[in-house]
Amino acid sequence: MTLWQSIVGFNDRFFTWWRERTLLYWSNALAGEVGEICGKVKRLIGGGTNKYPVTAEDIVEECVDTYIYMVLLCECLGIHERDFKRIAENKLDVLAERLTAKTLREAGLEK
Repeated sequence: MTLWQSIVGFNDRFFTWWRERTLLYWSNALAGEVGEICGKVKRLIGGGTNKYPVTAEDIVEECVDTYIYMVLLCECLGIHERDFKRIAENKLDVLAERLTAKTLREAGLEK
């Protein structure tokens, strides 16, 4: 079982309502978790008025929360793990082509 499948299965088991939530709910939940990552990083580098110790693991736990919400948001869009993987691979290909072209341009080697 993949991590994606575990997340969906967990929510199916414990939160029967999760598939009925709107995209707005999941996107806001995801944004909230990103905000928590930012808050932990701020504390790690000594920012804020209430300083407290933060570890890399504390930040990674918030990253896990963002991944969970990202999976649930994708599922509510009808994008499942296989679809996500295909889209991600396509995106990486596009980025690689763009960066390769930029590198060649900067080196004066573009065709």
